Amino acid sequence: MSSTTSWFDQQIEQWSDQAYDSETDEELCQISSKQRRKEIKKERFLAQSEKTITTVLGAVTSIVAMIYFSKYLWNKYPTQ
Repeated sequence: MSSTTSWFDQQIEQWSDQAYDSETDEELCQISSKQRRKEIKKERFLAQSEKTITTVLGAVTSIVAMIYFSKYLWNKYPTQ
């Protein structure tokens, strides 16, 4: 009887180990997919930020160029 019990105990331990391993594999897959989603969100945010920064810098450059050009015209053709 004791040999039968030990065989059952071994099987239970083996099955529980296999179940634990499969659960941790699923958890690892979920974690890696969560990390990938975070990376994708970060990449999209950085791409959007880059577009925004480029647009703002272009607008600021245009405004500064207009100011300097208007100063140049004002000095070249002063009003009387």
